[in-house]
Amino acid sequence: MKFASILAGIMSGANLYFGIRFLLNVVGILQTTKYGPVATAIYGVLFTGLGIAGLYVAFWLGNGRLALLLGAAPWAIALVLVVVGAAIGLSGR
Repeated sequence: MKFASILAGIMSGANLYFGIRFLLNVVGILQTTKYGPVATAIYGVLFTGLGIAGLYVAFWLGNGRLALLLGAAPWAIALVLVVVGAAIGLSGR
Protein backbone atom coordinates (compact mmCIF):
# COMPACT_ATOMS: atom_id res chain seq x y z
CA MET A 1 0.00 0.00 0.00
CA LYS A 2 1.37 3.36 -1.03
CA PHE A 3 1.79 6.38 1.20
CA ALA A 4 -0.54 8.42 -1.02
CA SER A 5 -3.32 5.86 -0.57
CA ILE A 6 -2.90 5.86 3.20
CA LEU A 7 -2.92 9.67 3.34
CA ALA A 8 -5.95 9.76 1.05
CA GLY A 9 -7.71 7.26 3.32
CA ILE A 10 -7.06 9.47 6.33
CA MET A 11 -8.31 12.57 4.47
CA SER A 12 -11.38 10.72 3.22
CA GLY A 13 -12.12 9.45 6.73
CA ALA A 14 -11.96 13.02 8.03
CA ASN A 15 -14.24 14.16 5.20
CA LEU A 16 -16.73 11.43 6.08
CA TYR A 17 -16.64 12.46 9.73
CA PHE A 18 -17.34 16.11 8.94
CA GLY A 19 -19.93 15.22 6.30
CA ILE A 20 -21.87 13.00 8.67
CA ARG A 21 -21.75 15.73 11.35
CA PHE A 22 -23.15 18.24 8.83
CA LEU A 23 -25.92 15.82 7.85
CA LEU A 24 -26.77 15.17 11.51
CA ASN A 25 -27.08 18.93 11.95
CA VAL A 26 -29.50 19.07 9.03
CA VAL A 27 -31.85 16.47 10.52
CA GLY A 28 -31.67 18.07 13.96
CA ILE A 29 -29.78 15.42 15.92
CA LEU A 30 -26.83 17.77 16.43
CA GLN A 31 -27.16 21.52 16.82
CA THR A 32 -23.57 22.66 16.45
CA THR A 33 -23.54 24.34 13.04
CA LYS A 34 -22.95 28.01 12.47
CA TYR A 35 -24.22 27.94 8.88
CA GLY A 36 -27.75 28.04 7.56
CA PRO A 37 -29.72 24.85 6.92
CA VAL A 38 -29.24 24.91 3.13
CA ALA A 39 -25.50 25.51 3.37
CA THR A 40 -25.20 22.78 6.01
CA ALA A 41 -27.01 20.32 3.73
CA ILE A 42 -24.75 21.23 0.81
CA TYR A 43 -21.63 20.78 2.94
CA GLY A 44 -22.95 17.47 4.29
CA VAL A 45 -23.59 16.02 0.86
CA LEU A 46 -20.32 17.43 -0.48
CA PHE A 47 -18.08 16.09 2.29
CA THR A 48 -19.86 12.73 2.60
CA GLY A 49 -19.98 12.09 -1.13
CA LEU A 50 -16.38 13.02 -1.83
CA GLY A 51 -15.23 11.14 1.28
CA ILE A 52 -16.85 7.95 0.00
CA ALA A 53 -15.46 8.57 -3.49
CA GLY A 54 -11.96 9.12 -2.08
CA LEU A 55 -12.06 5.86 -0.11
CA TYR A 56 -13.29 3.98 -3.17
CA VAL A 57 -10.60 5.38 -5.44
CA ALA A 58 -7.81 4.93 -2.88
CA PHE A 59 -8.50 1.38 -1.78
CA TRP A 60 -10.49 -0.32 -4.55
CA LEU A 61 -9.02 1.36 -7.62
CA GLY A 62 -5.58 1.95 -6.08
CA ASN A 63 -5.12 5.46 -7.49
CA GLY A 64 -3.62 7.44 -4.59
CA ARG A 65 -3.11 10.69 -6.47
CA LEU A 66 -6.71 10.93 -7.63
CA ALA A 67 -7.89 9.98 -4.15
CA LEU A 68 -5.78 12.81 -2.66
CA LEU A 69 -7.41 15.21 -5.11
CA LEU A 70 -10.84 13.94 -4.08
CA GLY A 71 -9.85 14.36 -0.44
CA ALA A 72 -8.85 17.98 -0.93
CA ALA A 73 -11.76 18.88 -3.21
CA PRO A 74 -14.51 19.40 -0.59
CA TRP A 75 -12.28 21.78 1.37
CA ALA A 76 -11.55 23.87 -1.72
CA ILE A 77 -15.20 23.90 -2.82
CA ALA A 78 -16.41 24.79 0.68
CA LEU A 79 -13.87 27.61 0.89
CA VAL A 80 -15.10 29.01 -2.43
CA LEU A 81 -18.74 28.77 -1.27
CA VAL A 82 -17.99 30.56 2.01
CA VAL A 83 -15.99 33.33 0.32
CA VAL A 84 -18.59 33.85 -2.42
CA GLY A 85 -21.40 33.85 0.16
CA ALA A 86 -19.56 36.46 2.23
CA ALA A 87 -18.79 38.55 -0.86
CA ILE A 88 -22.39 38.75 -2.01
CA GLY A 89 -23.76 39.18 1.50
CA LEU A 90 -25.51 35.90 2.17
CA SER A 91 -25.87 35.34 5.88
CA GLY A 92 -27.57 31.93 5.68
CA ARG A 93 -30.16 32.67 8.36
